[in-house]
Amino acid sequence: MTVILFGIYSKGAEYPRQRNLIAGLTAAGENVYECRFAMAGSFQERFRSATTVTGLLGFLAGLLRSYLSLSWKYLRAPKADALLVLYPGYFHVRFLKFLRLFKNRKAFIVYDVFFSLYDALILDRKIVGKSSWTARIVYLIDRSACRAADVVLADTRAHASRLSVLLKLPRERFHRIFVGPTFYPFPSTPQPQIAAKFTVLYVGTYIPLHGMETILCAAEKLKNETAFRFTLVGSGQLEGGIKELTREKGLSNITFRDRVPAEELGELLRSCGLALGIFGTTEKSQSVIPIKVFDICAAGVPFVTADTPAIREVFTHGVNSYLVPPGDPEALAEAIWNLKENLGLRNRIAQGGHRLAQTVFSTDEVGMELAGIIEEQTHRHGDTGIR
Repeated sequence: MTVILFGIYSKGAEYPRQRNLIAGLTAAGENVYECRFAMAGSFQERFRSATTVTGLLGFLAGLLRSYLSLSWKYLRAPKADALLVLYPGYFHVRFLKFLRLFKNRKAFIVYDVFFSLYDALILDRKIVGKSSWTARIVYLIDRSACRAADVVLADTRAHASRLSVLLKLPRERFHRIFVGPTFYPFPSTPQPQIAAKFTVLYVGTYIPLHGMETILCAAEKLKNETAFRFTLVGSGQLEGGIKELTREKGLSNITFRDRVPAEELGELLRSCGLALGIFGTTEKSQSVIPIKVFDICAAGVPFVTADTPAIREVFTHGVNSYLVPPGDPEALAEAIWNLKENLGLRNRIAQGGHRLAQTVFSTDEVGMELAGIIEEQTHRHGDTGIR
């Protein structure tokens, strides 16, 4: 089958969702044609700049340039069975539906929403109130994009169900495709015996989803145990508050580091004794598997994360993960202690997660799952006659 990739999606090691979908489709034997307009900076940077008049005008000008360029490329592209809009496609799904009137009328549109702007910015991060005009506009952008697509991809079934309810759209429109890791799995190696210091590593953004305060409180409970050392890597919305809270609590067992390039992430993870997932209590926290969990599995290291419906779709406590209640620092501190003391358990979790990275989360599996969805939708919508 022929699949046209459409949009302003970014490429490279920093963008595993897009990379894994593209590589997976190619590995599955699909004919992939890219219809892409590259824009400067990340989508988050461009979206944040739109908060000022000058920034908004620049944002709209960029959108207009993308529409003109993508129109030209799309109309010159080969005929296709499916049209896949990659993240960020919030402003391009409905535009593609318009272009489909002129070419590939029988092709169906697949939209990788990745995450809802309304869910992330309004409900989870609470940047503005739910009743504000900004929130209403963001909600309409989300719903309009998902409504324009024939198929919407989400990273978990729990996330798919949440988006269906949140955006008031049929559940059958949403399909699960795991994100997969940032890098290819490392060779599996046994966990070492504990050295003088047991490093507990957090990598990620400082946003409510991750439950940073739970991590700090767990570190506080272990601050008199000199064997434990916490390293927090990243930045984000709550960074200032988290660092201030660390100073207030006098937590000398915590070290902060700036985010690391994607190319260095695997080695960083492999250097720790235990990695941390997410521990937030927001509704969004319950429905997603963060990319770092896929990376931890690919690195072959043990990890502890919150016990959520999304995590339970593929992970089992004590087999390929160590699960604790969300927002429970006492349970997290106990888990860290137990894992430090139990080398056999750490090895079992590390090896179990690594097997998932090599199978369920692999590029080949992602491609096969997506190709299967496209094949099913092709039969449902009627054969386009293209192969």
